Amino acid sequence: NSWGASPPYNYYDSDCGDIDSFIYENNDALVLFAAGNDGDNEGDATISSPGVIKNGLTVGAAETSTSPDTVAYFSSRGPTPDLRLKPDVVGPGDPVNSADASGSAGLATCGATSKSGTSMATPAVAGIAALLREYLLEGNHAKYSAQGAEGSSYKGADPSSALLKALIIGSTLPLAKGYSSTDDTNPVTLSSFYAGSNAVSDSQAFPLGTGGQVDYHQGFGHVRTSNVFPLDGSFDTYLFEEALPASSTWEAEFTVQAKVTEVDVTLVWNDPPGATYCMYDFEEGSTASSCLVHDLDLVVLNGGTRVYANFGAALNGMYARQEDTVNTVEKVTIPIESLVVGSQIVVQVKTKSLSYASTQKFAVVVTGNLGGHPLPTSQPSLAPTAADTVSVSVSMQMSASQPPTESDKSNVKTSIANAVGVAESSVMGFSLTYSSSSRRHVRRKLLAYQWTAAFEIRVVLASTSFGSASGLATSVNTALTSDAFTTSIGNTVGAVVDTSSLLVFVQTRHPPLSPTA
Repeated sequence: NSWGASPPYNYYDSDCGDIDSFIYENNDALVLFAAGNDGDNEGDATISSPGVIKNGLTVGAAETSTSPDTVAYFSSRGPTPDLRLKPDVVGPGDPVNSADASGSAGLATCGATSKSGTSMATPAVAGIAALLREYLLEGNHAKYSAQGAEGSSYKGADPSSALLKALIIGSTLPLAKGYSSTDDTNPVTLSSFYAGSNAVSDSQAFPLGTGGQVDYHQGFGHVRTSNVFPLDGSFDTYLFEEALPASSTWEAEFTVQAKVTEVDVTLVWNDPPGATYCMYDFEEGSTASSCLVHDLDLVVLNGGTRVYANFGAALNGMYARQEDTVNTVEKVTIPIESLVVGSQIVVQVKTKSLSYASTQKFAVVVTGNLGGHPLPTSQPSLAPTAADTVSVSVSMQMSASQPPTESDKSNVKTSIANAVGVAESSVMGFSLTYSSSSRRHVRRKLLAYQWTAAFEIRVVLASTSFGSASGLATSVNTALTSDAFTTSIGNTVGAVVDTSSLLVFVQTRHPPLSPTA
């Protein structure tokens, strides 16, 4: 899309809410918007509605010939009124050569033309998104990253828009230069422009510090698809599509196998529509009306030390070493020099707050020279041992006429353990929350409450008959959708199980092993 309001109309208006709502409700729809071409006239905060949406992908323009490491002088810039990062990425846009119609009716001739603008960059990135989707649909993930594909968990036949957006943003390479609004001839170094020490007036309101990897000129940087899908096998790509209830954590663990490429971790989720005209309150110094509805946090530990996402990666400044509380995209980059072969990298996603729904879907993309789960064939041993464990995280919903009691929680947990055939001690982190639901009647019984059960089933692999993590997941799915289980829940706690709501996600755990030479 290359349409929108003219600056300074950069508010999150009803158009933004409608588009975000559409994407939230249609999880496979990725919508792209051009950032606009007003960066040279107005400077910061020149991306207008609907380019300030949360769930879509807003694209700025980069130079392609005179200075390829530079954001185009005209490309509109962020932030949004609530200080979210926009544009998301930049693509080739100054100039782009393309076919040109003759311009005369009846003449079947065409030539070539050269044009510049974010309206040129956006179709290029949209084409990349389509190719990435095709790449997954055709099974190329396993072809070029066998280890990554084996350790992934996503719908290859129907990838979500959040996963595609995470792939695009995960591929980005930050550009070094851009322009101020007062000089469209001589580029400036962006790391200095946003450091807070530059005299250029349109950078002073947003001192992002030094050492960061994102800014309001380019977002996360220039799209480079070779950074997420290697055709030469130089690194692996792990893809995850998951969902979490409130106050929960999803985790994946990796071992650094080599120091050939950096490690990138990208989290994306489609957020419910925000409040109209949400914005940062500069007088109070807070997001008095944040556009963010569901807040997830990306936690990445490199050898036990946390690496912060987005602006938090800066060495100093107003956001240094802070969690992001406004964006629906969080990316962590660990440079090669910070990696230690054999060390562990832990990736966690935590639900900080959910207010619109009881669960939130999200996508994570991890790239690098990493060993995930299961262990790669180059490791000393793949045979299960007594120390190996497998686990699945599970969430499911039920309808009931009353909130759950402590007795209900105990009975549901017992029913789950019995159905799957594991000890109750294997059902870990069990929670049973509730919310008011749309009223419906089942057999003349008013069911006004929705219960959400969330838990992890963890077992020692060698002491069970499941055989593998996927075997455990299959058994859990079969057991918790069976008539015997739904009948048991109905008899013990009076709730009706919604079998279609069952979500089962695989996570295999192994003792850390040192990679072979």
